[in-house]
Amino acid sequence: KAISKAPQQMSQSMFAYSRSRTLVQLTQEYERRFFDEHREAFEAPKRGRNAGIAPLVGTDQLRRRLMVVLEEHMGSSLSGVSNVVRSELDDAAYQFKVQYNDRSITPETYVAEVMDIMKQRFKLFANSF
Repeated sequence: KAISKAPQQMSQSMFAYSRSRTLVQLTQEYERRFFDEHREAFEAPKRGRNAGIAPLVGTDQLRRRLMVVLEEHMGSSLSGVSNVVRSELDDAAYQFKVQYNDRSITPETYVAEVMDIMKQRFKLFANSF
């Protein structure tokens, strides 16, 4: 559960504090001050499903949580991709073995065989046309 809430009113604008810091630093400082000033609204619930678990507040916490979720999801997806790639490689190796019966082949002989096959198919196409 992440909460990122704009303040209703603060004593000063976040841009009034410093011009030398980045916008991210200013935003984080502003959020930290806001959540410190309104601590009672963002404390951990005393009962219920999330009792004792403080909510994640602020854009930095939200960014960290999103990165964790994305890493977990992408990590779990990689196993499926890995299995598909492994299967495709096994199929290609088997097809190569069946087609060339473990004989050595050079690029020149491969191209010559492919050209012969293309010539035969073109001749069949021309005859049928």
